[in-house]
Amino acid sequence: MGKRYWYFITQEDMGAKMTLTPRTPLSMGDGEPRRKRICVAPTVAHCMSAICLYNYECEERTTHVYRTLREVNGYETYDVPDAYFTKEHWLLSKTKFERVDTLCISKRVGWAEGSRGGSSKRDHGEQKRDLHNIVRYLGKRDKRLVCAVESNQRWKP
Repeated sequence: MGKRYWYFITQEDMGAKMTLTPRTPLSMGDGEPRRKRICVAPTVAHCMSAICLYNYECEERTTHVYRTLREVNGYETYDVPDAYFTKEHWLLSKTKFERVDTLCISKRVGWAEGSRGGSSKRDHGEQKRDLHNIVRYLGKRDKRLVCAVESNQRWKP
């Protein structure tokens, strides 16, 4: 896909700037390669569609949105069944990120009932509905999260 900015989301506050090192993901799906990597996507919505952020045991969850500090090469995945949909790519070397937003995700975002994370546990119809609801939520919060993000422009707070 060439050099571009990539997104990473986490519930952990890792500061305004941070560096990630490739590792074997804890939440990878069954049959996915055990290759060390940083899982990223070209937009916030694609990151959010790749994993279910909502925990039905709590009312809301804070999610930190990070973006690569500079344009870098993302490598296409292999043996990741939903990568065609989530646009998941891998970064294979230590990479610097900056936080661009902090979201408070609640049930109102509208994830499919029963979604429990790990895209292999949701069918693609649920994942598509989730992505639609996520884009709508992000657009209401801050248009830049949907529009500028997809155009690969530098984030300007």
